[in-house]
Amino acid sequence: MGRREAFWRAGWLLEAGLVGWFFVQALRFLLGALYAHVSSADIVLRLGVSDPPPPGAVLPEVAQAEVVAVVVAALMPVLAFLLARRPVAFALGAAAVAMGRVFMTLNEPFTGVLGAAIVVAGAGLYLAAVARQFPARFAVLLVIGLTLDQIVRAYGQTMDITWSEAFLPIQTALSVALALIAVIRLVFSGGAPFRAVASYSGIALGGGLALGAYLFLQCALLGLANAVAHWSRTDYAMVAPWLAAATALTLVPEARDLARRLLTLVDAHWRGWFWLVLISLLVVIGARFSGAVAAVALIVAQFLLTLNLWWIARPVSKEERDITGLALVAAFVILALLFSADFFTYEYAFVRDFGGGLAGLSHLLRAMRGMGLGVMLVGVALAAIPMMDARRRIPWQRAAVVETLAGVGSVFASAILVTLAVLPPVVARTDNTDRMRVATYNIHGGYSLYFDYNLAEMANTIWESGADVVLLQEVDAGRLVSFGVDQALWLGRRLGMEVRFFPTNESLQGLAVLSRIPITLATGTLLTSQGMQTGVQRVQVRPDEGVLDVYNTWLGLLYARESSVLELQQQDQWLQLQEVLALIGTDHPGGVVGRVILGGTFNNTPDSALYERLVEVGFSDPFDGLAADRAATLLRGEAIQLRFDYLWLRNVLPTGRGVLARDASDHRLAVVEIDLSK
Repeated sequence: MGRREAFWRAGWLLEAGLVGWFFVQALRFLLGALYAHVSSADIVLRLGVSDPPPPGAVLPEVAQAEVVAVVVAALMPVLAFLLARRPVAFALGAAAVAMGRVFMTLNEPFTGVLGAAIVVAGAGLYLAAVARQFPARFAVLLVIGLTLDQIVRAYGQTMDITWSEAFLPIQTALSVALALIAVIRLVFSGGAPFRAVASYSGIALGGGLALGAYLFLQCALLGLANAVAHWSRTDYAMVAPWLAAATALTLVPEARDLARRLLTLVDAHWRGWFWLVLISLLVVIGARFSGAVAAVALIVAQFLLTLNLWWIARPVSKEERDITGLALVAAFVILALLFSADFFTYEYAFVRDFGGGLAGLSHLLRAMRGMGLGVMLVGVALAAIPMMDARRRIPWQRAAVVETLAGVGSVFASAILVTLAVLPPVVARTDNTDRMRVATYNIHGGYSLYFDYNLAEMANTIWESGADVVLLQEVDAGRLVSFGVDQALWLGRRLGMEVRFFPTNESLQGLAVLSRIPITLATGTLLTSQGMQTGVQRVQVRPDEGVLDVYNTWLGLLYARESSVLELQQQDQWLQLQEVLALIGTDHPGGVVGRVILGGTFNNTPDSALYERLVEVGFSDPFDGLAADRAATLLRGEAIQLRFDYLWLRNVLPTGRGVLARDASDHRLAVVEIDLSK
């Protein structure tokens, strides 16, 4: 390799790495932002808004324009057949990505989504050009982007810190650098970063389906260290460095060559099936087992699945019609379909009845309950399609020493950077205290009433409450619709508190407790649920010489309009409460109940049978007697003010109470101060 070619190869890697990184960020952003803005527009239609609209509210016409912009962006790769074989495609694609990423950082309604859509459109053209001109580098682009994404999220404690407006100056500099590199390469190298591997290459329809499935798996599970940690029930700080290293390891030619040797041991007709079964088995182990075995299985699955990227762009004959653009459109369609399927594995209970011939669709979507693993396995199957089609070709080959050194360097660099970023912070513990504050806070998946995503404001609300122990409900730990953030972990590290998370719905949604008081025990139990699956979390803390048992729960919602269905939902709530009380009795045999706090979202009012039952069994309500408007935790404008969130005490003396009038969530935080000396 001559110096000139090495120079332009390095320039292309820098350019492609930034394009890949911005592309991955834009996909994650769009999946969450579209959900939030469409949901906000729905709330606006149902509740009505003032003029000007309240903070965070997205008007229906704005949400509609965003959806149109995203659909147009997803269709743009169809035009790639006009430019994908031309050198200018790289410069145009990179420039669009650079410009769109700046607008995305502003993160305002329409502006942010439009910017992300431009990134996707530009990246679509760039990916098509790489697939058509230099197929061996197609996978490299995406792997660099995914690795950078994992490193940045590690430094943001699972949140992408580059999305905030505070990052705008740095993002502008990166975008300008990307655009300049692309223009310089076009002007001084004739658009050729290095010698083309094949005169004719591209992406077939099967490759497009595989790409869409792979991107879904990265956004939903395997590309998120916190999601892998929760699926395998292991520690995030242990998983994150190994996952980043496994992703970057695919850049090492010797690692790919080792995989090639393994694959050659299998008959050519069965290689794709062998790879599919192997990865599927690893994903199942990661979901059904716990501990180091499950974590290793998912990390290895990430490595093997990422190797599939080298099969997507392939050489084609002159006679074959170029459908690379259509294949990329198919990738976005598959990504959207799998995203929708994953969404309903969590939201199945809230599917509305469709009229006419769509009644069966309602039943199908409700049947998605418990199908999270199945959706992931469908994604794995689609990702294996190119390997099943190519029976004679194995694209994993050895390369020059310089590529090996670069690959090994990226593995060690990513592992070290992530390790330093995820080191657990020092917890500001409080013990040997006579007084402490306990709070309950339904964080609504990180969203406000109008679906404005603002975890930082929620952290400020908790800090303002002065709570030593916080019970959290509706917590997401890495879902697509909440931008892949582990909300309990992020809040805990932001506030310097211990974190215990208990999944109730799949592995990435549930209950959590934050504590400055040393935690000595943490368990959880699922409750019988006809609607949304829920549960109860038990955490035992030691504020003094004794212990305090804290139970955190979220009972089923009452949202049906039909009286018969509403009655069933009320019965569901009643059964869940009885199970919670039975669990407390089991934890305290002989009827000797010590200091206990039962809190959370009960989704019912103080005039309900649930309230009366808790009083009957000996729990006291510290908010009893407080004016209804001051005790309300759920507000829907001035007309609807309800109390749905409670802190029930037993053998504990309250000395203070309050509800913070902060609207970061659609619920408000309720806090009680208790005296432990009596």
